[in-house]
Amino acid sequence: MHSRHTRPGRCGTASTAASTAAIMSVRWDHFAPVDLQTLVFGLRLIRHTADFGPDPTPDLARPLDSARHHLVSATELWYGSAGRTFDDAAREAKAVFADLYEILELSECTCEDPDLGYRVLAAALADTVESMVRFLRTVQQGPPTPGEVRPDATTVLHLRRAAAELTSAIGAITNR
Repeated sequence: MHSRHTRPGRCGTASTAASTAAIMSVRWDHFAPVDLQTLVFGLRLIRHTADFGPDPTPDLARPLDSARHHLVSATELWYGSAGRTFDDAAREAKAVFADLYEILELSECTCEDPDLGYRVLAAALADTVESMVRFLRTVQQGPPTPGEVRPDATTVLHLRRAAAELTSAIGAITNR
């Protein structure tokens, strides 16, 4: 994999940019389990960058791991309630991962200003939390449309917990 970067040894910032792009690509107007997988992969990439990037951020690990755990649980439950099989989920996950890999290869790094990438990431996570809260409010209003499979109460609980952990992650990014 070759990401474009401006200085040797600092191109870990490209993965921050890729994570941000992946998180921003989630379609909140037609939110579905595959979008949760996009968030999970984006958070995993951020976590990897937090541990091994040019500026390790250990305080970010706990909220990212917890948010990712809740999103994975929500994804599994939502796929199950929609009658989707493990193979369906795996196929969609592979497609999401392939998309994220392409984003990573195209991502520009922010070597000249690494904090810029983290500020943009924090803004993307804040927008994600707001969108998730809006989605959760919508889920609780009225009956689903025909063909729509809404998340059940346990899935909603996991999504709420993930939003809370993402808020903690934003704080860790802001305080770095």
